Amino acid sequence: MLIIQVKTSEKFNIKRSLEKGTFFLSSHFLFLAKTCLGKIMLSKLPPFAKNFFFISSVIFLIWMIFFDSNDFINQYRAGRKIKELEGQKVFYEEKIEEVKKEREALLNNPKELERFARENYLMKKKNEDVFIIVDAE
Repeated sequence: MLIIQVKTSEKFNIKRSLEKGTFFLSSHFLFLAKTCLGKIMLSKLPPFAKNFFFISSVIFLIWMIFFDSNDFINQYRAGRKIKELEGQKVFYEEKIEEVKKEREALLNNPKELERFARENYLMKKKNEDVFIIVDAE
């Protein structure tokens, strides 16, 4: 149990006050936090940690790592998504090349165009019948 004595000889039982939920910040407690506890905590810090620029940099890094809209987690996800989309881009570029070659073959060869139309669009000549055979799997 922690009992803190202030200049006005009022005693604060911090642990019990926190358990009851009746703890309030008075001017005495704020004075105490700034003087006694603050001095104890600051004396334990290394000298570079007391520097304003060090503290500002630490706060900035914490903000950028966890709270900013462009934090490191989102950057990692975006980088992974970019790699995935680049893989898809390569796949689709290869497909485009295949389709272009097939298109050139269809436009330059009438027999190939007829074969393609019969296979894919079930087209027929006037005196033919089309039978579709489906494998039962």
